[in-house]
Amino acid sequence: MRRSRLTEATLVLLLITAACASAADVWLRETHFIIYEVQAGAEVAFTMTPQGSGTADPAPMSWRAYDMDGAIIAEGRPEASTVTVRYIPRESGLNIARLTGGRNWYSLAPAGGSTALADDCYGIVSSEHAHLHTCGDARAMYFYVPEGVRRVRPFVLASSPREGATFRIIDPDGKVAAEMADQFDRPTRVQAQVEAGQDGRVWSFRLAPAEGMPFDDVVVWFESGGDVPPLVSYNPEALERLLQKIPGALP
Repeated sequence: MRRSRLTEATLVLLLITAACASAADVWLRETHFIIYEVQAGAEVAFTMTPQGSGTADPAPMSWRAYDMDGAIIAEGRPEASTVTVRYIPRESGLNIARLTGGRNWYSLAPAGGSTALADDCYGIVSSEHAHLHTCGDARAMYFYVPEGVRRVRPFVLASSPREGATFRIIDPDGKVAAEMADQFDRPTRVQAQVEAGQDGRVWSFRLAPAEGMPFDDVVVWFESGGDVPPLVSYNPEALERLLQKIPGALP
């Protein structure tokens, strides 16, 4: 079995860290990095709509877009309640955007007819240095299990005291491979075995409320340099396409 070479070091060097959502029912928190495909000369446009403690003071919200060589393409720190990321790339390929929500929760959505984030065609890096941080119930998140991998072990953490969640890992055939309901008051691995024929395929996980516990901020990540590439997406086909284009993402 060969490990994925999509390590955190690789992600930092390439500035590839990602976040993902094109529906307003998915809320992210703090900083995420998103990776998506662009076409030269075609405008990239999407919105960050805030909600939460920082809504009245949106100044901490900001964004910065990079090309795959790490060069800054565009950036902004808007003074409006809804942030619009808007720029025109000079070259086709993959771009990366660093999104900072300040004290806000925020959702993402395409804008102005741009196809960059349409149909959830972008990925979220979810590693120990670039967590996926969601607020409340969320849709299924997909991740890729390379050939030869025999178990998956993502970390889960409820970021506020006395909160909790139910975390389910779902195999490629739609069956629950592992489930844990807990306060997750410290980083906790949830482990699922990968049966024969289920490697080299896309799996998913889902967050939901746990009985008797408030359900709000939950952080999920995969180990950098581990068996599973720390990239997730709401779109399984987009996930595989992005991984094929990121150097070192797949064995």
